[in-house]
Amino acid sequence: MRLVRVSIAAIMLGSAAVLAVAAPAQASCPQGIASFEPQVNGTFAGTGINIRTGPGADCTSRGHGQPGQTATFRCWTIGHDGLRWTYLHNRATGVSGWSRSDLLSGGGASASCGI
Repeated sequence: MRLVRVSIAAIMLGSAAVLAVAAPAQASCPQGIASFEPQVNGTFAGTGINIRTGPGADCTSRGHGQPGQTATFRCWTIGHDGLRWTYLHNRATGVSGWSRSDLLSGGGASASCGI
């Protein structure tokens, strides 16, 4: 009798399990990083540049950078997608996170995060 209950539960949960597997993983999206020297001030090189929780487009966006807004670039790393990402602090909005370095003035941070 117990085997029947387990089978029914598995069938009922089957579609939910598929949805859970399809959700993006956030485990490799760090929430912050230590300060690095030298810190470089720069700007966003486009409109609506995502500032993300980690170095990859699969990480959640915390906000956006806009042309003319200044940011403090802390350090860079190679992201999940093989591209270079800069950890920064948008001085206009107060949002910190990761943006693709090629979308930042001067190519983003000059120091490697070492991660």
